[in-house]
Amino acid sequence: MSHPGGQQSQQGVPQGYPQQSSPQQPGSPQGFPQQGQPQRPAYQAGSPQGFAQPGHPQPGSPRGFARPGRPGHPAQPGEPQWGAPAQQYSQQQGFPPQQRPAAGPLTLAGWAAAPAILGVVLELVALFALPWITFTNGSQSVTMSFLDLFKRVSEVGADGFAAAYVHFLAFIITAATAVSVLPWTLGGLRAKRSAFLLSGIRSRDLTRANFWWYRAVFGGRATVMLVLHLAGIATMYWGSFSQLGIGPILLVAGAVLVVAGAAVGPRRGPAMP
Repeated sequence: MSHPGGQQSQQGVPQGYPQQSSPQQPGSPQGFPQQGQPQRPAYQAGSPQGFAQPGHPQPGSPRGFARPGRPGHPAQPGEPQWGAPAQQYSQQQGFPPQQRPAAGPLTLAGWAAAPAILGVVLELVALFALPWITFTNGSQSVTMSFLDLFKRVSEVGADGFAAAYVHFLAFIITAATAVSVLPWTLGGLRAKRSAFLLSGIRSRDLTRANFWWYRAVFGGRATVMLVLHLAGIATMYWGSFSQLGIGPILLVAGAVLVVAGAAVGPRRGPAMP
């Protein structure tokens, strides 16, 4: 079967695919070279950029499609690294890592809580369970507790510092000692707010640098309570110390233990700055 232009084609062979050993005829479609002719580049100028195959880079093709670390595509200087964003943004330059405050309380209960608790217990036992006055009336021994003295003072209507100590000061001093010292020694100052409320200290925050100041304040308060107890007992027994019972002695011993516990204080907690 003849065709225009003298080009022959076999049956079943589509046009555009030249036969072997037949020279390429003029007018045949480009892109289908005949055998024996040099192959043209797979991609000619003007083809869409960004679809170049390995080994055939296109001029001006964007480099953004190259993946670092893949064979045949080494990373170029100044090229954005798309492979590991976590490594690039793990640390922001110019902003040092901020230290988070440690979790936990500011103070923890230490061994100083033992003498403080024992001291408060001794004071309470001395006030409510032990004799304060012991004397002999003829052949009969007479003892009076602190509550007996409280009733007697209320009946007689005595005045003065000794009467005030028996009537209300001894109770107030003992309660103030427990309320002030026990939270401190037991680690009750756990946060900045509780430290502010329980200590009453406004001038200095509870830090490691100011810990000595808190020890001095709480130890000083306990010492003031001890002095008030001593003053009340001395006024009560002035001129008659032979009638001194075991109660006031044990109360003073308890107050001394409280002073020791308050002066030592609690342990420093992990959150104390």
